[in-house]
Amino acid sequence: MARKGVRAGLAIAGIFWLAAFSQNFRSPLILAPYSLDFGRVLMGKSSEPQTVTVFNNGTSAQEISGIAITGDFIETDDCPKPPETLASGADCEVHVAFKPSAMANHTGTLTISEAPSGVQITVGLRGTGTAGRPTAAISPASLAFGEQPIGVTSAAQTVIVKNTGTEMLSVSNVEMKGDFMVLPASTCANRTAPLGPNATCTIEIVFVPLGAGTRNGEVLVVDNAEDSPQKVQLSGTGK
Repeated sequence: MARKGVRAGLAIAGIFWLAAFSQNFRSPLILAPYSLDFGRVLMGKSSEPQTVTVFNNGTSAQEISGIAITGDFIETDDCPKPPETLASGADCEVHVAFKPSAMANHTGTLTISEAPSGVQITVGLRGTGTAGRPTAAISPASLAFGEQPIGVTSAAQTVIVKNTGTEMLSVSNVEMKGDFMVLPASTCANRTAPLGPNATCTIEIVFVPLGAGTRNGEVLVVDNAEDSPQKVQLSGTGK
C-alpha cells in the first residue's frame, strides 16, 4: 500500500531534492509530488500542465508497464514504454492538465504501474470547473451632491456593488477622482474577503469641494469581473 506525505531527499542529476512523494515500498519507483491541485479552471478549457516526476530509487532498471489517469484530467509523458526501462537513478516526467466538463469539484487519480510485480503507485488529482469570470452590478450609475460650501464635507451617499454571477467576486481597489472621498465605513474599500453570489458591499462617498462651480469626478471599482473597472459618475457644485 502506498504511503503518502513522506519527506525524503532524492538524488536526481546530482541534486539533493526535498519533496513530498508517493511510494509503494514493494517498488523502487517514487512519484513526486503525491498530489496536484489545479484550482479553478473554466469549463471546456485546459489548465496549464503540472508535472509529476517518476524516480527510480532502486539499484536496477525498472519497467513502467502503464500510466493511467481518471476524471477530467489529461496526461502526456516522456517515460520509457515497454520493453524499454527506466535506469537506476534516472527519472521521467508525467505532465497532467485539468479540463473540466462541468461546473463542479473534480477529483481523479494518476496511476503508475510497474512490471513485473504489477505494483501501482498513485497521485491524487483535484480541481474545480467554473462557468467563467464573475459579473458585477454597480448602482446607482451616478450621484449628484448638489451645492456645497467650499471645504465643507457633504452628507454621504451610497454606491452598492453586487455579485450578480455564480463565481466569487474579489474587489481589489476603490479609486476616487475629483473632490470626493470614500469614508472608512465603506465595506467595499480595503476588502480582503471575496463576495459570494448575490452578496453586496457598499461605498460611502462624500463631496468636499475645493473650488467654486461645477465639480465632476468618478469612482472606479476594480475587481475580477469581465467589465472591471465599474464606474459611477459624480457631480456637485462648490459655492
